[in-house]
Amino acid sequence: MGRFVFLFRRLRRHSWSERALLGLTAIVCLCMWGALRMLSLRRLVRWTVKGPKRTTPADRATMDRVAWAVRAAGGHLFPARPCLPQALAARFLLARLGVHTDLHIGVRRSEADDLQAHAWIEYEGEVLIGGTEAPVEYHSLTAP
Repeated sequence: MGRFVFLFRRLRRHSWSERALLGLTAIVCLCMWGALRMLSLRRLVRWTVKGPKRTTPADRATMDRVAWAVRAAGGHLFPARPCLPQALAARFLLARLGVHTDLHIGVRRSEADDLQAHAWIEYEGEVLIGGTEAPVEYHSLTAP
């Protein structure tokens, strides 16, 4: 119960438009999480860029707000492994704003010699979701 009170108090600091964006983003993140369990990754990745889009791409400030909302909502919804649902949600939302992004899924070996995977979104070579160190630390595989 205390966590929800804390989140509610933090949410009150934001404007109504930011609250609405966080709500929408949380719904999209949950939908992507569920879709990952029901659809193939290939189909889901293709689906994230289909549909109606704006004719003029969103400005950088709007893209940054979407990235912030995805990180904020996804971080609270998926504290253990948020990268793939967050990356897919960001790709979906940004595609609706007319912004073409590249989904990258990468792997690396950890110090314990096990394989770790990570997903991130890039726009014109710059990482929007997934950490700026991701392209350096992970070997990018071809997205399906």
